[in-house]
Amino acid sequence: MTTEIQQYKNCTVLKNNNDYQILWSRGKEVFNFPISQELAKRVSKSKKDALEVMFYCEHHRWPKADELDDYNHSNTIVHRGDGFVVYETDGYYEISFFKEVGGAMGPEVCYPITKELMDKAFESSRGAYEVMIYAETGHWPI
Repeated sequence: MTTEIQQYKNCTVLKNNNDYQILWSRGKEVFNFPISQELAKRVSKSKKDALEVMFYCEHHRWPKADELDDYNHSNTIVHRGDGFVVYETDGYYEISFFKEVGGAMGPEVCYPITKELMDKAFESSRGAYEVMIYAETGHWPI
C-alpha cells in the first residue's frame, strides 16, 4: 500500500488507494481533511481552485466572491529548522519541537524564545540543541 503525495503551492493532497486527504497550514495551525477524488482533481487545476477546496473543507460551504482575497493568510512566519520550528508573530518568537521521552518521540512542545535565541538555534545543530534545552528548562546544557 503506497501513498501518493501531490504537493501544491498552498496545500498537499495524499492519495492512499481511493482515499484522499488534503493538508495545509496557516501559521501554527495545521489542517487535514478527507476529500473526494473529484475535489482532489479540482485542487490540481489552479491555485484558486485549491483555495476554494481548502475553504470548502474548513467552512463546509463554497466561498463567496471576496472571501478568498485574504483566505489562509497569517501574520505568523514559520522558520523551519532541523528537528524544530520557530514561529514568529509580530516580534514574538516560539520554538516548537517533539520532546523525546524514554528514547521515543513524545509530544510536541512549544516555548517562547527571543530573536537572539532563534538566531542561535539556526547557527548549528549544537546551537539548536542548546536553545531547545534552555527553552524547556531555563538552564543551559553542560
